[in-house]
Order: sequence, then structure tokens, then C-alpha cells
Amino acid sequence: MERKRGKASTEEFEKAAARRDRAKYVLRLYVTGMTPKSTQAITNVQELCEKHLAGRYELKVIDIYQQAKLAKGEQIIATPTLIKKLPLPLRRLIGDMSDTERFLVGIDLKPRIHEDQSMNKPDRTRQQLLDELQELTSRMMEAEETLRAIRGGEVDGLVVSTAQGDQVFTLMGAEHPYRVMVETMNEGLSP
Repeated sequence: MERKRGKASTEEFEKAAARRDRAKYVLRLYVTGMTPKSTQAITNVQELCEKHLAGRYELKVIDIYQQAKLAKGEQIIATPTLIKKLPLPLRRLIGDMSDTERFLVGIDLKPRIHEDQSMNKPDRTRQQLLDELQELTSRMMEAEETLRAIRGGEVDGLVVSTAQGDQVFTLMGAEHPYRVMVETMNEGLSP
């Protein structure tokens, strides 16, 4: 009886894996016009889909400048953002999609492998698990607060780490021309 159940479980697993290999992927790529990162994301997603999902995907590119309501409805806060609507579960990836491994894991074509393999160690104490849970909860709350402030229009700049070091990007609004004028005047006054 045990043997029969094991064989049935294996067959069910193989059928589920085969369905996943035939599943149609519904993807939405939110971009900001034809900026360099958005253009690169479009190219990368199209190439990756053709290579790994040929004939099994629907990709719609949405420019948030032209369709702001769609971006708001999907709670897009940064672009480019790729949303995998189907097959479930829904997944989001942010960036130019230049990292193939991250893309494949992000849309569930490859299994997620935890960098912290300690998650699988059975000898962790209850206190270690509680400490880790507290740390993760704290990090999640910080991330949620950051997103809330960005969505609520409470920020006017972002610090972005690049190959050249940290750079400050100011979000443009009505005060932008004034800020540029003041910065230009200050540069002219410097010896």
C-alpha cells in the first residue's frame, strides 16, 4: 500500500511539473517612456521570454506616462517593473531585467534557493528563530514605511547606489526650475 501511494505521489508531481512547463505566462512590463533603463528592460524581457517561454507568453508593455491609471491600480512605485500575473502566484520584479538568473527565479521558472541556508538547519533554537523573525519583521516594516512615504509624495529625492558610488536623484516638481537656478547661481559664486 505504501509503495502504491508513493508511485501515485510521484506521478502527481510529474503531471504538475509538466503543466507548469506548458503554462501560459501573462506578463506586464511597466516602463517610463523610452528612458535607457526602460528600453533595456523591454529588450531584455523580450529576449528572455523568447528564449525560455517561446510560444507560451503574453507580454504587454505599459508606459506609465500614457497610462498612469493602470500604474496606480497595480501600485507601481518604480519602473521598470515586471508583473507576472499568471501562472499564480503573482510576482513582481523591479529593474532592467539584465540578470537572467534573477528573472528566471522571479517568474518561477527556476526554484528559489535561499542564500541563507541556515533556514534549513533543524538544530536552530526557538530563540534564534524568534530573533530572526524579529529582524525580518523590522526590515519589512522599514521597507513598508519607505514605500508609503514614496507613494504618498512625502519624498523629494532618492539615494541610489551605482558603480560610480551613491548618487542623489531629485524627484522633479514645480520647484525644479527654481532649484536649478539656485544651484547655478551658487556655482557662479564659488571661487
